[in-house]
Amino acid sequence: MKTRGAAFIPIIESGIIRMDDIRPAMEGNLADALLERAFREIPTLYTFIGDLHEAKIREFRELDSRIIELNRKRLIHQLNSNMPTVFGGAAPNSEESILSGEFTRKGVICP
Repeated sequence: MKTRGAAFIPIIESGIIRMDDIRPAMEGNLADALLERAFREIPTLYTFIGDLHEAKIREFRELDSRIIELNRKRLIHQLNSNMPTVFGGAAPNSEESILSGEFTRKGVICP
């Protein structure tokens, strides 16, 4: 046999490696070869520190959550400060006065 896999036949026949271990061994060798190639082609991978990267992601998520919460509070404050005063002090025939009259009216509500 003249394939690259031919080198495995004597190893398998001698019992050095079991049939069940061939696939995991090939997958592991492929992963190692791909990693070696990636590190060779992208030298900055050598300086990549996964734990540091994960810490930065965690910090970003925490800051993002804080900003979202602060913006919620800011928006609530802004909406509350722009809310018209319906009860008391509204000019006659103004929107506030009409709403106030409707809120306090005692009558049957028709569909």
